[in-house]
Amino acid sequence: MTLREMQKEAWAISESKGFHKDHQHPAIRLMLVVSELSEAVEELRKGHDATKIYEKDGKPEGFPIEIADAVIRLGDLCECAGMDLETAVRMKLGFNKTRPMMHGGRKF
Repeated sequence: MTLREMQKEAWAISESKGFHKDHQHPAIRLMLVVSELSEAVEELRKGHDATKIYEKDGKPEGFPIEIADAVIRLGDLCECAGMDLETAVRMKLGFNKTRPMMHGGRKF
């Protein structure tokens, strides 16, 4: 699956579940991405392995699942905004290849 395909599928599922009825502002959608990343941090804080997926009441859980949720929400946001995430990512990766080593000098 390409990023473009994922973006369209994320939007279609969200649309089919009624999440586009209120026409949320892009900033609200972006904060929903942040909330998924916060949930990913909580998985690590609970001591769960960053590579492990587990089930709770039949629902997949774990750090990888929360990261997936963030990617899905980003795809939905981009489709709602009419953006082509795949093209933007490819452009940015291409630019990053041209940057010097540790281009900002900071370790993280």
